[in-house]
Amino acid sequence: LEGTPSVAELLPRLQIIIDNNEMNLIQARHD
Repeated sequence: LEGTPSVAELLPRLQIIIDNNEMNLIQARHD
């Protein structure tokens, strides 16, 4: 498992992706 990103590194990226997806869904509903 050497060289693999830690959970602490991946979680912030996942949160950003989730936030972006939620914003896209909200915008899609308004269209």
